[in-house]
Amino acid sequence: MFLIAGGTALVSATSSAHAHGDTQILSNLSLLFPLLVTALAELAAPMALPALATIWCIALPQRGTTQLLAARGARHRLTASTTVETPVMVAGALVAGYYALFALLERYWYANRLPVGSGFAIDTWMAFALFAGPVLICSVGAAAGMVMSARSRGRDVMTLVSLGATPCRCLAVAAVEALIHTVDAAFAALVISLTSNLLLAATFRLSLGDAFAALRLPPLVAVAVAGFVLVLATQLITTLIALRGEPVSRSE
Repeated sequence: MFLIAGGTALVSATSSAHAHGDTQILSNLSLLFPLLVTALAELAAPMALPALATIWCIALPQRGTTQLLAARGARHRLTASTTVETPVMVAGALVAGYYALFALLERYWYANRLPVGSGFAIDTWMAFALFAGPVLICSVGAAAGMVMSARSRGRDVMTLVSLGATPCRCLAVAAVEALIHTVDAAFAALVISLTSNLLLAATFRLSLGDAFAALRLPPLVAVAVAGFVLVLATQLITTLIALRGEPVSRSE
């Protein structure tokens, strides 16, 4: 409720700054939009992420046992906890959201014939200063979430082995499941970024086309690739640990 009330106040204040032509306050307040929308999305993640994974897993054709097992495992894991995907979603939403925000501000400045100054491009050093901390924290969170679910992963591996799955099949299932988690989180981040841009475009009196055109996919893809590598490594490591303990478990 506090976030919704704060969001309403933010939109109202930004609209007022736009009406009075106060570009300094307008640009400062607009920086809060990606943070606010991401925070609201994080609260909704326990319901939204499992539903999103279910929808696109059903929509995509599942050819082969590996993909089917990975899709079911990903959905089951998300119903228990979203800690695997939430950090990747948050990092992607913040990075993509701010790249889209600066692109939209640039469109607003040019549409209103305002002095652009040094421009709104994000160079390498600025990107590092803005995103290094949040991305690092989210990466640690994703790794911690995967490590905490290692016991659950071990039980899943034991179940697959008892059903006749080979170690290679278990590793393949883990890899596909990591891909599913990453794509699900990246798609959620894209939706968050677009939502933030749509709110800003409405506040700036810009068109929907401007909101869509301001989206920047390469930064989101970069975060998604980094998240996939991290989730994949953790998935494979926990699977290998479970496989190494499998003969002992059988002897017991």
